[in-house]
Parts: sequence; C-alpha cells; structure tokens
Amino acid sequence: MNLNYLSIEGNVGAGKTTLAKLLAKQYNAEIILEEFEENPFLTKFFENQEEYALRVELSFLTDRYHQLSKINKNEKSYVADYYFRKSELFAKNNLKADEAKLFSRIHDIMLNELACPDLMIYLDWPTDLLLRNIQKRGREFEQKIKSDYLDSLTKAYREQLEKEDKFPILWIDCEKYNFIENPNDYRFLNELLAKKHPMGITNIN
Repeated sequence: MNLNYLSIEGNVGAGKTTLAKLLAKQYNAEIILEEFEENPFLTKFFENQEEYALRVELSFLTDRYHQLSKINKNEKSYVADYYFRKSELFAKNNLKADEAKLFSRIHDIMLNELACPDLMIYLDWPTDLLLRNIQKRGREFEQKIKSDYLDSLTKAYREQLEKEDKFPILWIDCEKYNFIENPNDYRFLNELLAKKHPMGITNIN
C-alpha cells in the first residue's frame, strides 16, 4: 500500500473501525479512530435530536479537527476510520438550516488546514443490514437509530462524495464483499489498494 493517508468511510454500523484496525496493523500505519464514546452529548442526542444536535456536531467537529491536524504526509502512514467532511454531512442532515449554515462556515475554515486522503474506501451496506450490524454490536445509545435516519445518511454520503474530485473513492458493495470474514475478499481489497484509481467515485460491485 503506497498510501500515506487512507480514509475509511460508511454509514453507522458499516464496520469502518474494524477494517481500519486490520489495515493499520497490516501496513504498520498509525491509526486514527473516532472518539465517539467521549462525546458527552451523543447519548442525549439520540434521546432528543432537536435539542442536542448542534452541541453534538460541534463537539465532533473539534475532536475530529484535533485528531486529523496531526497528519503530516511526509512523516508516516495513517489509516482513519472517518473523513473530516463527515462533520458537515451529519450537520446538514441533523441541524436546522440557520445552524447548518453557521456550522459550515466553521467547518470550511478547519477543512482548509487539513490534508486530503490519498484514497477513501466507502463501505456501502443496505439499511436492513446496517440495522442488523448495529443491533449485533450492542451499543446502547445506537439502538434507537431508525431506518429512515440511516437512509438519509446514505443518500447524503453519495451526494457529497459524488462532488469530491481531490482524491479517489472506492465505493464498495458490502453485500458482495466481506473483508472481515472472507480472506479472499480481503486479498482483493489489498489488490485494489496497490492500484492507482481515478479521482472521484469508482464503484466496486
């Protein structure tokens, strides 16, 4: 893997962290994991989204910025289980219009100071399987997530990533590829990582 900065993305329950850990270990890369458990507003957000949306999104925004600002492409390799623009995507999905506008202004200032990934892997799951994954891993605060919320996020991800033209994106159909449980699929993923890809989305299905 001749990549300095690899980003893993996907909806809630897509398996981003598990895959990021595997790849970081294999390629001796520094891993950057989202610190969702330390967000003091997350549980409250799923109980009352309207009241806590702005607080939870600002908290995630600053945490993500501090984590990703340490990436220096000239020093070592990194694997992250999220991309910074995730903050804007979730904010647009969760905030009121005036709050989202203010949030985007803050987000863009931070984004300009961060490195872009060399490659993104997007793990695309159908909603019913995301719900199965969420139930299986058993995080209490996630059990209230509904299918329409996941549907809206998948749509928002696709719309946002279709606009990205600064790095390649492998949009992978996870109904057909299971990188965690199938060694042949994982070998195929490593073959993909060794190749050059065009900017923007390449569908792997």
